[in-house]
Amino acid sequence: MCSSDLDVRWVGRVIPRLTSSLNDDDAGVRTAARLTLEGYLQSNKPGMLAVTAYMLGRVGPNADPLLPELRRLLKTGRGIDRLQLAEAISRIDPNDVAAIGVLTVALSDTDSGIRRQAAFALGSVAVQHADRTNRPLRHSPEPPPDPVRP
Repeated sequence: MCSSDLDVRWVGRVIPRLTSSLNDDDAGVRTAARLTLEGYLQSNKPGMLAVTAYMLGRVGPNADPLLPELRRLLKTGRGIDRLQLAEAISRIDPNDVAAIGVLTVALSDTDSGIRRQAAFALGSVAVQHADRTNRPLRHSPEPPPDPVRP
């Protein structure tokens, strides 16, 4: 196991504690927690952005102070990282139309892994966006036919 893997695992465990510090009574603690989490989001280490975004999404609305950075990264993100960012944003702010748009567009991606992740991510979408998600699902690529059995 390389040190990068250990870093990503450690970050996954520490994020819930850091996000609870975003609501600390002391402004310095809040700032330090926000800057640390933003640093994780901006890391070049493989997997760090995806794990950080995923964990922030699990925290939900308490991760609200990170929304500006998540939204900034969503504009330039690619692949699975972009989907993790969109899912995190939609869990933190269920009214974020841009994040829902990214997830619904991803349902038509040529990469089945991207489509699968988008489908799972849309499971956490707020009810008020259900009408946005139904239409793209109907237009997703057709699954291959079942093999004929003798």
